[in-house]
Amino acid sequence: MILFLTGFLALFLLIAVSILISLSEISFAAARDVRLRSRAEAGDKRAQAFLALRRNSGQVITVLQICLNGVGILGGIVSSEMLSPPCGDLLRYWGLPDGLAEKTGSAISFIMVTGLFVLFADLLPKRVAMNAPDKVALSIGWFPKLALRVLYPFVWIFSKVSDAVLRAMKIPAASAVEPVTPEDLRAILAAGTASGVLLEQEHQMIQNVLGLQDRSVTSAMTPRDEIVYLDVQDNAENNHEKVRAKPYSRYPLCDGGLDKVIGSIRAEDVLASVVDPASIPEGPAPAWQPDFPHAAGCALRAGNAQPVGHTGPV
Repeated sequence: MILFLTGFLALFLLIAVSILISLSEISFAAARDVRLRSRAEAGDKRAQAFLALRRNSGQVITVLQICLNGVGILGGIVSSEMLSPPCGDLLRYWGLPDGLAEKTGSAISFIMVTGLFVLFADLLPKRVAMNAPDKVALSIGWFPKLALRVLYPFVWIFSKVSDAVLRAMKIPAASAVEPVTPEDLRAILAAGTASGVLLEQEHQMIQNVLGLQDRSVTSAMTPRDEIVYLDVQDNAENNHEKVRAKPYSRYPLCDGGLDKVIGSIRAEDVLASVVDPASIPEGPAPAWQPDFPHAAGCALRAGNAQPVGHTGPV
């Protein structure tokens, strides 16, 4: 009975260590550098320590694999030497023949140990780490750091041997960092919109910004010397002629030139004034909007915005 309890206690400790290994393994691979880097820049010591481990990923992977295989070997020893004999003795006590009791006890201990390891040391911790990799990485980052200190001689040997084998096979020991492409950003934006983090309008705005690299400046904005504007200091006939010669839906309305934009006016209002002067609107649309980001987005979609400084010209 004492042997069985000792074996069960050893099994419990091995499962606990294996849980730490599984959490470290998944969180190390799945944690997002962007979030951790922002926390590190804010002074979070745990994030700084984890990012330092990330820069030495080869040794971290090596030490986790050493721990994982070591725990697996020790689990097999505990199963065969500490749990199987008591199970066989119990089965013999219940009347099974010696040979059958020994084999059945070994099978029972093997199934029990394997089931406990698969469920509690593998599946559950890995699912937890996948659901919250950043939190787990910050909480469990001390384990790979401690394991590196304790097992560093073995880590150094295995790292050198594996690097030599990779060089012999002409495989780079460290993978090159892949740049983030516009397609990656669009996929991230789509995921953010699907999860509700980004609004549809925000998603569309960022998509438009990403698409600017494929457009020339003149396709989105009109050079100053090509802007067609109406001037309140000109006579009505000149303004009507501008509208007839350069038909647009809206025109900047200026007072003495583009250096003083007072608003915008619709082409139909200008043309309607030719037939009925009384139909001229009371005032032009304002040139400046207090809620500028929203107004700018709406104006750009409509294609009739004039960027104007608070005190400067167009």
